[in-house]
Amino acid sequence: MADTLESDVDLDAGEAPSKSKLPMLMMLIGLAGLGGGAYLAFGGAGSDPAETEGEAGPPAGAPSSGPLVDLDAFVVNLNERAEMRYLKCRIAIEAADEAAAASFEAETVRVRNAVLLYLSNLTLADIAGIEKKRAIQTALGERIRGVVGDDAVRQVYLTEFVVQ
Repeated sequence: MADTLESDVDLDAGEAPSKSKLPMLMMLIGLAGLGGGAYLAFGGAGSDPAETEGEAGPPAGAPSSGPLVDLDAFVVNLNERAEMRYLKCRIAIEAADEAAAASFEAETVRVRNAVLLYLSNLTLADIAGIEKKRAIQTALGERIRGVVGDDAVRQVYLTEFVVQ
């Protein structure tokens, strides 16, 4: 039976049998293909608007995004009587345009005051769940608009939200 098996390696010569390199080569080619595809898919080639032809930005009628103004983190004690809890929150404000973004910088103290007063009045029950966080976004937007004007704020984003 041993006479019917064929081998590429002569075992009598003292060489160890080598494994085929084909599976390894196929795996490397596959990984290279995945890497190249990811590069193209996630903004590698052609990500510069000057390089791409025929792209005109957002679809017609869709509002373009405005500049983002990132406010420093807010740390407030929650309005809890039973135990001491605090909220660390960071927000970013999408301004209508560059002039509105500049007005945020000029009104930073008043904007931070409005946000701090609102957040420090919240309880643990007021912040639990996604719907409550959306309500907080809306309420923050209203208070910030009260300081800088209705047309200045497009959207308020919660970028950090930690309760301890």
